[in-house]
Amino acid sequence: MSNPTFRLIYFDLKGRAYTARLLLNLAGQEFEDVHTKFEDWSAVKATLPFGQAPVLEVIQNGKTTQIAQSNSIERYLANKFHLNGKDELETARIDMVCEHMVDLHNSIVSIYRKPDSDDRKSELDKILTTSIPDGLKMIERLLEENNRENANSGFLVGNSASRADLKLITLYDWLRDRR
Repeated sequence: MSNPTFRLIYFDLKGRAYTARLLLNLAGQEFEDVHTKFEDWSAVKATLPFGQAPVLEVIQNGKTTQIAQSNSIERYLANKFHLNGKDELETARIDMVCEHMVDLHNSIVSIYRKPDSDDRKSELDKILTTSIPDGLKMIERLLEENNRENANSGFLVGNSASRADLKLITLYDWLRDRR
């Protein structure tokens, strides 16, 4: 069986494909990074499993398999490139941290989808000054705990980089752009 090649279909922005790009780059895996233009989106959308991006195309032995949904793509790549924990317990902890970060991200996205108003601004300010910092403190506690258990590894889980670390980079980067 030949090694697969990869095509990551998204837009020319970080968004929900950023962690997948980081995983591929950390693994040293070449891939085609397809940046869909917004004016071409309708035609591209019709070719995707759920009509949403990102989609990772895995091409192997003449067959193309499409994987939709950013978290599914990230788990697949993390498993493939050994960035998802050394055992089931580490994998579960990585999932736990990643899901927490998805919750933090979604709490802000839900507000951005509301009509622009003073209430929306107030709600956004509250989340950015209370909920997000509180959620990040929880992640910081997990990092400190992991450092005690793994000789100050500097990683969120275990003693090597994982999907959780890259998801945190994505979240911080996204939050920085919101300020």
